[in-house]
Formats: sequence, structure tokens, C-alpha cells
Amino acid sequence: TEYNILFLFIQNTFLLAIWIYSFLIWVDYYLDIWVITSEKIINIEQKGLFLRRVSSAKYEKIQDVTVEVTGFLQTVVNFGDVRVQTAGELENIVFRRVSDPYEVKNLIAKIQKEKEVKGMDAFGEMIKEKAGSKSV
Repeated sequence: TEYNILFLFIQNTFLLAIWIYSFLIWVDYYLDIWVITSEKIINIEQKGLFLRRVSSAKYEKIQDVTVEVTGFLQTVVNFGDVRVQTAGELENIVFRRVSDPYEVKNLIAKIQKEKEVKGMDAFGEMIKEKAGSKSV
């Protein structure tokens, strides 16, 4: 019976370790949040139970957006990573295990293009105002 108690203790300790490890993986995945707004992209990444990293990038700082879909399963189920490369010293933002990553990339490109057009329109209006005030 001593061996049975020892075996049960080892078995339960092992199962508890597996449960805790699975819980930590779930927390890491479930608490990762990606927000795409009209002004910037925000990546809130949970690292363990007590560490959270928040990074963001304005569309003006984004240089490149790439999608990485690797393997048969990711291709069939349509999920992968979206990498947003930013200018300067900012850290690149990576959205990991995203559903429909090409749609996310297209959404970012669309918003970025809209921001560029609005910026050009505002610049044109500013030039018109300057030219109009000088001719008076």
C-alpha cells in the first residue's frame, strides 16, 4: 500500500503539472489582443501570468506588412502570423496565430492608404490657404 500511495502522489503531481502548464499556455494565447483602429495598430501580448507587453504603431510609421502561413494545416484552416515592420527604433509588431491573415493585411493596407489620401488632401488644403492669403 505504500507503493500505491507513492504512485498516486507521483501521478497526481504529474497531472497537476500538466494542468498548470496547459493553463499557462491558454492564458498566453487567450489574453493576447490585437486592435486595429483608424489611428494606429495596438498589440497587447500576455507573457506569463504577470507580464504584459503593449506596443503600438501609427500608420505613418508602418513600412511593410507581411503574412507568414507555414505548413499544410495553417494553409487549409487559413491562419498564420502577420508581421508589421515599423520605421525607426520601434519594435516590429507580430500578430501570432491570426485567423484569415491576408484579410488583416489587406485591412491594414486599406487604412494606411486612406490615411495617406487624407494627409495629401490636408496638405493640398494648406497650400491653397497659403496661396489664397498671399494673393489678397
